[in-house]
Amino acid sequence: MGGDFCVVNGPPTRRQLLVAAGSAVVAGCTGFRADDTASLPDDEDGTTLESVDVDAPRPRVDARNSGHVPIESGANPDRLAWSHDDSSTGVYVEPVLSDERLFYINNNRETVALDARSGELLWSEHDGNAFYPFAADEQHVYTRTTGDTFLVARDVETGDAVWRSDVAITETAPIPYDDSVYVGGHRGTLASLSSESGEEEWIVEVAGSIGQLAVDDSGVVAAVSGEGVERITHEGDAVWFRSVTDPIAVTLYRDLVVVATRNGTVVGLEGDTGDERWRYETDADSVLSTPTIVGDQIHVVDRDGVVHAVTVEGEQAWTWDTDTDGRGWNGELHNYEIAATNDWLYVLGFDEHVHVLDPDADSPEPVSRWDVGLATAPPLVVGDVAYLSHGSAAVRAVTLE
Repeated sequence: MGGDFCVVNGPPTRRQLLVAAGSAVVAGCTGFRADDTASLPDDEDGTTLESVDVDAPRPRVDARNSGHVPIESGANPDRLAWSHDDSSTGVYVEPVLSDERLFYINNNRETVALDARSGELLWSEHDGNAFYPFAADEQHVYTRTTGDTFLVARDVETGDAVWRSDVAITETAPIPYDDSVYVGGHRGTLASLSSESGEEEWIVEVAGSIGQLAVDDSGVVAAVSGEGVERITHEGDAVWFRSVTDPIAVTLYRDLVVVATRNGTVVGLEGDTGDERWRYETDADSVLSTPTIVGDQIHVVDRDGVVHAVTVEGEQAWTWDTDTDGRGWNGELHNYEIAATNDWLYVLGFDEHVHVLDPDADSPEPVSRWDVGLATAPPLVVGDVAYLSHGSAAVRAVTLE
């Protein structure tokens, strides 16, 4: 069996989507068919892709949360290289890629490792949490465990648990950096753990529960839920705290800290002092995505489905509405983030499409739109391959041209 993506050139038509028992039935152009679970052969390599060894192991790609993989990539889906489905439908957090292994957590709370080239199952361990982001480095996959709020580090090759930490963590992704792993705590704490052993290196109090972390050579920046933004050194010393209303995401860019908020603003703070440099207002009541930075431009998706391109000086460059059929927000199980390469932005829209936009365009029109149905996150794009997580399947690898 096989099926092809539908690439929409021009405005998409309105489709009726019926969702039942975790599967989707779509009238009209469907992209992947609901019963299509077989691998489509690649013209040259069969079901095995070329090397995908790219340094993109974490959610939001790097420790700074830039969302940007610094490589060339394609805009149009070509072939379904492989499809991996298991007994548990639904992948709700973005998969993680590390050293040609693709990791995801399914709805049975199993952490699963696949060969990123072929889709072959490498191992599966029942100790993940289906609704919280996770991370990986060259040695370990770091996931929040089920039934409590602790962290487990698993060997990327075998899936064996290497260590567990009793530090209670929030739903934000842990961030590996050098020889440490940074985790945010529920009760107003930030901890640094040894990535090798899980031993606590230090733990400090912050202003409240941490919503998201970003890390660079200067230290750690925490978006503190309901409170503001705090910068801490790699040794655990406080540098500054800046009150920002309802911050939800933070990205680091050179000497700038970019903060997205639940009140629909994007704020630029001085990296050294935390002083506000600029403030950009959307017309929505919230920003949904982590800021994604390509070149000198910041991109976010707001609660109305509008993509905003903002210069690093805080000026609007352009906007693009992804809610082409008035469908509206689909809820928190969809990660309306923006994936980016040197060439394109890949945006999961409110209209069940991935919109491929040129970040350098003055007034962007999508160069391609992919009908992806119940995709729960934008594609993880690595050169000529895009990995899609799905609400009624697991993970699919698609070649790009």
